[in-house]
Amino acid sequence: MNKNLNRIFILSLFLSFATSLLAVAPNGYYKTAEGLQQKALLKRLCDIVGPHTTISYKGLWTLYKTSDVRPGTQEIWDMYSTAKYKAGKDQCGAYHSVGDCYNREHSFPKSWFNDASPMVSDAFHIYPTDGVVNNQRSNYPYGECANGTTLSAPRGIKALGKLGTSTFPGYSGTVFEPIDEYKGDFARSYFYMAACYNDRFASFHSPMLAGNDYPCYTNWAINLLMKWHRQDPVSEKEIDRNDEVYAHQKNRNPFIDHPELAEYIWGNKQNEGWVPGGVIDPVITSPVSGTTIDLGVALVNTNLTQQITVKSAGLKENLNVTVAGTGFSVSTTTISKDQTNGAGANITVSYQSATAAEATGVLTISSAEVSSQVNLKAMAVENIVALPAEGITMNSFTARWQDMSKDGSNYNLYVYLADGVTVLPGYPKTVAASAERYNVTDLDYSATYKYKLTDKNGKESNVITVTTNDPIREINAILPQGDLVFNTTPNTVSDALPVDIACEYILEKEVNVTITGNFEISSDKANWSKSLTVSSEGERIYVRMQASAAGSYKGMLSASTATVEGFDIDVIGSSAAPRTFFEDFEVEVPATGGYNTSGAEIQGNACKWYMKDAGLFARPGQDRYNGTLGVCTGKTPDSYIEMRENKLNGAGIFSFQAALYGKDTKASVDVLYSINEGQSWTKLQSFDIQNTILEEYVVDANIQQPIRFKIAQTAGKRINIDDIAISDVSSVENIYAENKNWDAYVVNGKVCVELEDAANILIYTPDAKLVFEGMTQNGALIALPQGVYIVVNDAVNDSRKVIVK
Repeated sequence: MNKNLNRIFILSLFLSFATSLLAVAPNGYYKTAEGLQQKALLKRLCDIVGPHTTISYKGLWTLYKTSDVRPGTQEIWDMYSTAKYKAGKDQCGAYHSVGDCYNREHSFPKSWFNDASPMVSDAFHIYPTDGVVNNQRSNYPYGECANGTTLSAPRGIKALGKLGTSTFPGYSGTVFEPIDEYKGDFARSYFYMAACYNDRFASFHSPMLAGNDYPCYTNWAINLLMKWHRQDPVSEKEIDRNDEVYAHQKNRNPFIDHPELAEYIWGNKQNEGWVPGGVIDPVITSPVSGTTIDLGVALVNTNLTQQITVKSAGLKENLNVTVAGTGFSVSTTTISKDQTNGAGANITVSYQSATAAEATGVLTISSAEVSSQVNLKAMAVENIVALPAEGITMNSFTARWQDMSKDGSNYNLYVYLADGVTVLPGYPKTVAASAERYNVTDLDYSATYKYKLTDKNGKESNVITVTTNDPIREINAILPQGDLVFNTTPNTVSDALPVDIACEYILEKEVNVTITGNFEISSDKANWSKSLTVSSEGERIYVRMQASAAGSYKGMLSASTATVEGFDIDVIGSSAAPRTFFEDFEVEVPATGGYNTSGAEIQGNACKWYMKDAGLFARPGQDRYNGTLGVCTGKTPDSYIEMRENKLNGAGIFSFQAALYGKDTKASVDVLYSINEGQSWTKLQSFDIQNTILEEYVVDANIQQPIRFKIAQTAGKRINIDDIAISDVSSVENIYAENKNWDAYVVNGKVCVELEDAANILIYTPDAKLVFEGMTQNGALIALPQGVYIVVNDAVNDSRKVIVK
């Protein structure tokens, strides 16, 4: 680890002081970690923040409405684009351009931990971000890429961050670099992951990870994350988000509450025991020592300038400013420590040359305490100034220049391949000098090009290098019959729903598809499993709910490759017999009326009921009910209603609707059952009633004996109850009907056609060559060579794509 770099950028006390004013960790939350260091400190933090409440992946959408919106708005705070998304309204389905929608970005990619829970839905590392930029990032490590590509965007929106080859020492692979404003945010998310999941971190895999529980990250990753952590201190955004996530997950990010912790685990205080606060070391936080500032290109004898903000912490002396390099100058030689320790001081660096030149220099900002050296670059040309390209897409860019002719003449625009020698067909182009731009099209994606301009006298501009964007590599799911929602009867598999997997620009030949929960997938409707591989050329799969006991189930269908994180689709299912008992209380109100404080038997439409401190009411604006009547309990917490007759064939699912009466506050109820004529009662489940709108509450009973139920209030004041329903346990009726007109898929290497009635089937290759035609019966198997085919049902003018392997 680079100790000198660490010394230069220590911000421990400064960061701790800034956040301690605002963070609201409970008293003593980190007490047991005090005095520890390195591995022991990290493991203790795991003990503190590891246990937490798991938010569902779907629940993140709700959390984002409060955790990730800009102050005073419902606008999502997107760290990958400048798009103004409405929280809860602009969530991703399909997307094509930056600014279309936002989704859930695993800043610590889920493929690194095999989509395992609870990491897969931990809000501390999952942020709402632009869908297209998220897709560009894929599961590449974070890093720095000086020549990376930022996606183009429509409607004045800007993509934030860039993808390219790493230029950070120690790693040479592809990385995604976020903008400076959020680098510290992501670094502290990674520190959190190492702490919260330290007990399983050794099993995670990525170029950034060391495969152990300490130090967890490789040397280059530690150097990168510590650099970002120091340069981008904790912001108010992070503090507010930390508090909001804590309210839901019941754990915190310690590196937001106490940023100095990172120094005691990975930084320059590893040999010291952690004490909240620490001691501050003088540091220049901006500009960063060792970085390069490019002033750009200008004509000879023309001044180039760039303003630089100098920031520091803990300085006791003023700073001296010097610049070295022919043609470079700086606006001041001293800066007050009071300015740099505060909001920062602005200085201006200039460059001018009387002859054409490519110049380098060094800007030094120093005192006896600290020093920061920044590399400078500039270029002077004699005639034409070519400017960096704009509007870069996967197949085009806009070449730019400055018009130096001032006489309405033309330039010649040359565009070359990466070698700088081979000219693209159709070039050079004659362009008006005054246009100052030209759109270069019909290019390859992820390719490097160069361009320059010449004038009528043969004088040349400088050469600009540009790389077109990578394509948006996508794995999409098309749901021909709507959302993946299944209903079946207990212990019976559901009908299958089709899902078409469609890929764009995927490098791998196969896509991995998995499903969680009580669900399974198949490519042939014969062999069912929890995972399978499909062709990246696109393929249809099928999803169904497994035979399950009565109840409600959730799962997730996911697809990915080694380089692309594809879709995550919620799957919902329920297993229940038809409801054969339904009590709506639409009866004549007994003459006794009121709350029946002494108890009374009331005849309902489904059975007789006994009500204690409860009755039937319909008071406008106060009672909540469906139809004309509903139950209202009294103000005492011992109110109840119970069945006085059995449901003879048992109960699968018991449900009821409830709401608070009038302006009464939170109440609680227990659902109990009896299988001995009401002589004794067993509690099934408790519910908190918190809303003034009727909501359904559901209990899985799954009891086959004659049964009766009781709803007993245990806390609070008045509540309304209505529409009590009970399903049978063992009905075989399937309440879900799928449109099964026809289908085609592959079974044991043959094309299987599923039909309701015989039909004329035609099968084509992708180049429209007919390889089969004939009247076909249901279940027919057609032998074909390996390959991709289009199966057409002539009777309904519909088709299916199949792949014979």
